[in-house]
Amino acid sequence: MQVQSTELWNIVTNEAPSPTPVHPDSSKRRWLFPGITVVVLIMIIGFSMYVTKMMSTLEAQNRQLSALGGELIRKDAMLSILASSQLRITPLKGAAPEAYGNVLWDPERRTVLLQISHLPQSLHEQDYHLWAVMDGRQVSVGAFSVESNENHFYKFDVVPPGSGNTISDFSVTLEPRGVSQPTGAVYLAGSPRM
Repeated sequence: MQVQSTELWNIVTNEAPSPTPVHPDSSKRRWLFPGITVVVLIMIIGFSMYVTKMMSTLEAQNRQLSALGGELIRKDAMLSILASSQLRITPLKGAAPEAYGNVLWDPERRTVLLQISHLPQSLHEQDYHLWAVMDGRQVSVGAFSVESNENHFYKFDVVPPGSGNTISDFSVTLEPRGVSQPTGAVYLAGSPRM
């Protein structure tokens, strides 16, 4: 009854009832948790996108590093041939004026470094072959493919046994894959310098 009498007294005295205090923070608190949740979700999505991009970049860099490592190994092998005290160099001339190459041969290690430039691309199911003429017969040193007419280097680890004086010529032909004797046209040829 006390509450009613207070309300009655307020009406009689023409006083307004005292308002219930409203905290200004209570309406903001209602949106605080969902707002923080949205901000956290945006940060998680952004971080996930960043991590995904960094992982993709890292994978690309690992592939590039692996390719560079392989290139370094090939160049180191080439340099070991060039360091040989027995190195023999045979310039190769081409049927076309712009085609040329060099055979760098280490008879002690029986390795060859072939440098070629401006050969036509090898066709599907065909390879170029490097041949050595030894004691009057053609012996395959190795096969390779050409994808552009730029400068290319190829290393062959096994050269048929024999001294440098028994090789009279080197030649490069374009052959069907798997041949054991040259049948195609000669693209490059040269004789070792004695």
